[in-house]
Amino acid sequence: MWGSVLGATLQFVITAAVVYFLMVLPMAKYLARVEARRKAKEGAQEVVEISELEVLKEIRDTLVAQHGRGQGPGGR
Repeated sequence: MWGSVLGATLQFVITAAVVYFLMVLPMAKYLARVEARRKAKEGAQEVVEISELEVLKEIRDTLVAQHGRGQGPGGR
């Protein structure tokens, strides 16, 4: 009687370990890698947006300075 219970328990533990190490653990690592890649991509997009904003501010400031000196686009 105890032999069959012990055998079934041992078989369950071995099966659970195999499923964990072959399915669950690799999937968790894969999902972590995908999430890190997604965050890195979002971070790169934010940096690009910030640099674009800075460039647009510089263009605006240059145009305001030219307009203030009377060097507008129409030659006024």
